Amino acid sequence: MQILRFMGLFGIAFFVLPLLAKDIIILKGGKRIDNPTLEVTSETIKLITYTLKAGGDIKTETKEKTSQVERVDYFDAPGAYKKGISFQSQKKYEVAIEQYTEALQDKKVRGWIKQYAPFYIAQCYLGLGETNKSNFKEAAKSFEGLLQEFPDTRFLVDAYIGLGDAYAGSGNYAKAEEIYNKLIALVRTENFDKELELQGQLKKCKIFELQDDYAKAIQEYTSLSSSAGKDSKKIANLAKLQIGKCYIKKKDFSSARSHFDSLKSSSKDEPEVVSGAWAGLGYCHYQQEKYEEAYDAFLTFVAQAFYSADDGPFVYFHLAECLQKLGEQKIPNAAKARKWYLKRLIEKFPSSSWAEKAKEVVGSE
Repeated sequence: MQILRFMGLFGIAFFVLPLLAKDIIILKGGKRIDNPTLEVTSETIKLITYTLKAGGDIKTETKEKTSQVERVDYFDAPGAYKKGISFQSQKKYEVAIEQYTEALQDKKVRGWIKQYAPFYIAQCYLGLGETNKSNFKEAAKSFEGLLQEFPDTRFLVDAYIGLGDAYAGSGNYAKAEEIYNKLIALVRTENFDKELELQGQLKKCKIFELQDDYAKAIQEYTSLSSSAGKDSKKIANLAKLQIGKCYIKKKDFSSARSHFDSLKSSSKDEPEVVSGAWAGLGYCHYQQEKYEEAYDAFLTFVAQAFYSADDGPFVYFHLAECLQKLGEQKIPNAAKARKWYLKRLIEKFPSSSWAEKAKEVVGSE
């Protein structure tokens, strides 16, 4: 509540006025649509609709392309929902699910919560599936419920990807491929951003990798890396790096080294690819128990200005492992350096699974 004080002839009078409630739309690039009377009335995969008061009871309706919107901040977001977001970011998925479920039961919240909370609950079950595969079934159930109730949900693409990932995680690869194909068809039919289709293609490649069919996975990743380049360098580069990782899983270390060395030479203008190649090269040596070579490659990775949030914690952890394997005779102050990298990992990537492993190591010493 906002309190206004007025000094009159007969003393002080207090008027209590309600603060104007408003939603805020944050566009990609940082620009805000911020008005004291703004109210978002619907969100779909294509459009976000909102109203503004033009005077009295008159309202004007405006639509914004969902693809141009970073997020919507709802004024009536309950405390339980905000706690759920916080716990989810910390990977405390079970507590986050409890908070989202509580938020869904809050009758004071408008209809937007029925899209948002179920989507994030499904994502949390996906996260829990990494340690208990039975949660992948719960994730699939949650994603399917969302898609059934909101067939044009603003989370449509991410929900399809999550649903496919849930089926893949539970080992139902045929169903996962079916979902990814539905996503690809949807993107083509609705003329969505081409990169969304390529995300589906990348997921399909991953299915072969998950089934240990590395030869087929390499073939599919190679094809995608060639075809995706003109529409999405990001997807093309991810496919290129995944080829090398498949060679490592296949224990074809010679091909893995050649592939990563080639990427370092051919991608000099793409620092994330170069750093990814150094990470892959380091892991290739690590898998062969060539810890000095692995240590050097991982150090070079750390020295890069740009690297992915996935590769970073992985490298820091394995760099510490190399120091343990090499010991003081090979690396002066190895034990001290190892602890530093583990603590740095925890500080720099606190929500990663590698940070959890680092905490276990530090706590046991």
